[in-house]
Amino acid sequence: AKLGNSQTPEAEAALLEALKESPNIRIRRWSAYALQFYRGARVSKGLHAALRDPNMSVRLLAMESLEIVDGVKAGRAILTLLRDESGGVRGRCIHCLPAGTRGISFESISDNITFTGPDQRAFFTGYSILIHQVKPQMI
Repeated sequence: AKLGNSQTPEAEAALLEALKESPNIRIRRWSAYALQFYRGARVSKGLHAALRDPNMSVRLLAMESLEIVDGVKAGRAILTLLRDESGGVRGRCIHCLPAGTRGISFESISDNITFTGPDQRAFFTGYSILIHQVKPQMI
């Protein structure tokens, strides 16, 4: 956390290296979290790569940080996580997508979700409208 608060180029480099290289899940997870306080192409690239981390908590925090760092540009990368094996990651995508979904159709979002029951598509549609307060075609 101290590295995340210092916001120096050295701290950024250390966080990016830890996110990519550390065998410790907690270090990768908190590195992903701390990188939300940085900006730039290197940070964005590191967070994009972390969306494929084997640990769901690292992917989750990388997604949340990427949404803060890249905003609208993060949408397509976050969209891919709607097919994530972790229900927690998939569910959090719905909350992270608002800033990054402009220009992405509702159909492309819903087509990227693996629904496990007949009512999940209707639930996702209703929930998205409620959370985003927009019409499906605007998502």
